[in-house]
Amino acid sequence: MLKKGEFAYNRSSSTGYPFGVVKRLDRYETGVLSTLYLCMGIKNEKKCYSDFFVYLFESGCLEKQLSLICREGARNHGLLNVSKEDFFNMSVPVPSLNEQKRIAEFLLANEKELSLLKQQLALYKKQKQGLMQKLLTGEWRVK
Repeated sequence: MLKKGEFAYNRSSSTGYPFGVVKRLDRYETGVLSTLYLCMGIKNEKKCYSDFFVYLFESGCLEKQLSLICREGARNHGLLNVSKEDFFNMSVPVPSLNEQKRIAEFLLANEKELSLLKQQLALYKKQKQGLMQKLLTGEWRVK
């Protein structure tokens, strides 16, 4: 059982995540996962800022360590044999709490700006499509 704000490591390789992936439960209050997942939460919020860890895990910072402990099963079906002990013995770089907050806030602001720029691009493409239709049908003429 996973509670909102807690993390889970999926021990399966997938596109973009050859050594599995760590994600945080954000959309729901609780979630139920298979025992194939390794679940974890923030113990001390005075030392760890959860939003920072979302970006940290997404950055691929664990890939080098995971590559050393991952062993794909004999069936070659994508399930990685990562033991609970090996996973939780990995080290994760953690700057000070203030630095964690600054990094997370900076990345969130960039994410929001990128989203707005993508929306603007979609509107420009729609506008271009309308303009091209007017020009190609001859409804509008360019001198």
